[in-house]
Amino acid sequence: MKKETLSLDDLIEKLKIKNIKFSSSEVKRCKEFLLMNNYLNVSSLKYLFSNGREKIYFSDKTFKFCYTYKYETDYKILEKKYNNLLNLESKLREAVLMYETELKSNFTLFLKEFLELKNITFDDFLKNLYEYSNLEKRLVKINSDFFELLKKEWKKQVESYNIQISEYSIQYYLLVKVLSFGTVVKILDLNYNNEEKIFKLFQEYLKKSYFKLPKLIKELDTIVILRNSLCHKESLIIFLEKGYKKNLKERKKAKELSYNLNRNFLYERINSIAFIFEYYTLRKSGKIKKLSEESWIKKYHCYRINNQGKNFFKKLKIEI
Repeated sequence: MKKETLSLDDLIEKLKIKNIKFSSSEVKRCKEFLLMNNYLNVSSLKYLFSNGREKIYFSDKTFKFCYTYKYETDYKILEKKYNNLLNLESKLREAVLMYETELKSNFTLFLKEFLELKNITFDDFLKNLYEYSNLEKRLVKINSDFFELLKKEWKKQVESYNIQISEYSIQYYLLVKVLSFGTVVKILDLNYNNEEKIFKLFQEYLKKSYFKLPKLIKELDTIVILRNSLCHKESLIIFLEKGYKKNLKERKKAKELSYNLNRNFLYERINSIAFIFEYYTLRKSGKIKKLSEESWIKKYHCYRINNQGKNFFKKLKIEI
């Protein structure tokens, strides 16, 4: 069923259904707040002030699950908590962008050393990259789409900076700079000839550096998802909720097809936040501060739709 675009008045009514209580002056303020921050982001806090779900039946005997809101939440509390969330997201956004920049800088230096060691050009390096084919169950050379992506990104760089050299093989460091974080991670997930993954070779190179990669490439993939989520102004709660719901979907699929699911997508997303938080504190203060095991992020599975009383949401510490 197609959903209609709702007016600001409609969105206020939706918040009231969630047991959000407004004073007369707060309604106008809330409308401005929603325009600045997007209703879906603000209302994502529902996963922390909802107390459960129930079946709602329709006249045709169909039903849907709806979140329930046993306790009233004052709008000023909702606004305050979302501002706390914005502050947290701002720090994490700065942190993940710092991490992306430092990773690209280190990767450029790794490439310089690797190319000199192999006595090859960057173009030779690319031509000898392989990816694992699930269909063929073996390593195969990367397809032409990958090179087209690089050419497209390089063309933008040439046009922006009026670069005279048309081939990126000579100035590959500029290419690495302009590539998306996700594309750089894709390169790390490839193999050079029949040697180990570039990711493993890069990890080995970084042993002499203070900069660290996660243990597994899939963990770096999740950091890319976190980066994109934060930079596209998606609520951090939605980022976590997507991991939670992907767990439910994949576990149902695994049960139907009778195989064991070895991944926990919510756990991976929580770990990506913890990793970036620890990186940020190290770079800012020189000391690693670990994300508390009691934080709402680490205990998201327990806190979501499990409001423990009318003062629970009010006292919940959003910032870390």
